Amino acid sequence: MIDINKSVQTKSGKRVINLQYVPLNGIGNEVTFPIKGTIVLREKPFKTTYNVWTKDGLNDPVWNSEPENDIVNI
Repeated sequence: MIDINKSVQTKSGKRVINLQYVPLNGIGNEVTFPIKGTIVLREKPFKTTYNVWTKDGLNDPVWNSEPENDIVNI
């Protein structure tokens, strides 16, 4: 399980910022992707993209189409 209180990066080495753990949706149901955050694509000029992950840090557990965007604690 990913610890959002520690540093996190993508498997491709990109920095991940603004991590949040949001286990429930607006009506109180458990969500599939409870970890939310921002991947820093480029530092200068600053460019980011928003993403969501499973508790284990998987970006796309069904198709695994972008495994480089899975996250790991560092």
